[in-house]
Amino acid sequence: MWAVAVWALASPGVAVDVRIAPRERAALVALYEATNGKHWHRADGWLGPVGSECRWWGVDCNLVIRGPETGRYAVFRLDLEANGLSGELPAALAELTHLVGLDVRDNDVGRVPEAVAARWDTGLLELWPASLLHGVAEISMETSSLPEGGCAGRRRATLRADGSVTDEGCGHVLNQLCIRREGQAGGFDLLARLVEKAGLPSFAEVPGSLPAAGPRTRISVEHKDGRREEVEYGELSLDQWALATTIRGILIRARWTKSSPWDCDANTRSR
Repeated sequence: MWAVAVWALASPGVAVDVRIAPRERAALVALYEATNGKHWHRADGWLGPVGSECRWWGVDCNLVIRGPETGRYAVFRLDLEANGLSGELPAALAELTHLVGLDVRDNDVGRVPEAVAARWDTGLLELWPASLLHGVAEISMETSSLPEGGCAGRRRATLRADGSVTDEGCGHVLNQLCIRREGQAGGFDLLARLVEKAGLPSFAEVPGSLPAAGPRTRISVEHKDGRREEVEYGELSLDQWALATTIRGILIRARWTKSSPWDCDANTRSR
């Protein structure tokens, strides 16, 4: 838990306004109302009089020392971890323009508004959990060095929002043993955010350019709302190569906890 604090040193000659901006108070009230604030575990001080906002439970303020709001207090952090929030996070959170930390772990809330996620993109905001940045449940990549149906040289990696990963692959020699590994890895939320922002179709092959035979790379995205997107490549463009390399990088850093034989033939027949 961050300490609830209101502190800073003002420069000589700078008048200090201990109240936060009205738009920031409105954003906090909107958060309270949108996430069932009456049933939060702790809501000490919330909805109190103007000027009291920096003493509300979980609200951390500081003095703005640069820009047009210099000399005014602003909300810098919100720590509402495991506090019983439920509902959609309101668009009004974007009005907390000085926010550098938002912790809503272990609550039942939806995605953060896009304007808030954009602050995370630029490194201005720390967010917990980062899974609130996107609506992706699973990303998988399958590669094959042989025409469709062959197992030699085939590999399939699956990354999930809960951090679990599987890596299934066969050697390049026919009848070589195929292995399935299971483990945990970080990096999914950043990858999902990038894929969702770009839109998976933007990585798609130019119509008519996929060769009839030869190496293949297929990437699939499962969304939390049940939608599925899939693209398939032959020769990789720079953007496609970067996407595939990012997925491989996550696998390299994974912590593998289990391995077992993989029945690639059975998987091929089920497709």
